[in-house]
Amino acid sequence: TSMIQSFAVYFAFTWHPLISIPVLLVIFAGVWYFFDGIKHVNAAMDAQNEKSAQA
Repeated sequence: TSMIQSFAVYFAFTWHPLISIPVLLVIFAGVWYFFDGIKHVNAAMDAQNEKSAQA
């Protein structure tokens, strides 16, 4: 993901900045939202695994 983000930064500042900076912000928000969702899914699975291990 850091490679995607660094490419997005490079692309934003070498292409037309008025168009690409909002696109860059959307990309960062999307990556952040995606990985935040993965963390919640992993936490739920860990809690479920602990509950089944105790039974």
